[in-house]
Amino acid sequence: MDSADEVVEAVAKTFSLFGFENFIITGLPNPKERFEQVVLLKKWPMGWFDIYAREDYVRSDPIIRLCRNTTQPFEWSEAPYDRTREPRAAEIMERATDFRM
Repeated sequence: MDSADEVVEAVAKTFSLFGFENFIITGLPNPKERFEQVVLLKKWPMGWFDIYAREDYVRSDPIIRLCRNTTQPFEWSEAPYDRTREPRAAEIMERATDFRM
């Protein structure tokens, strides 16, 4: 393939066979890195990536926290957080559903 867009399209086509509409292939940023610096490929809904990066959601995202603590596959709904004690995490999860994530 000649471009990142072609790779994203091919990955999206393959993932769609398994029911996945969105994906991101990324590293996990260290405290000095911005999230957008470690993203290799993504197919996220229009606007969600911009909000996620601008709001620096990576620092409070329960999905990211779980990724840092396991190498096992998991479902998005399995990422634990406390809505009362972690309002930022709750905000991220609610905003994500606004984008059908």
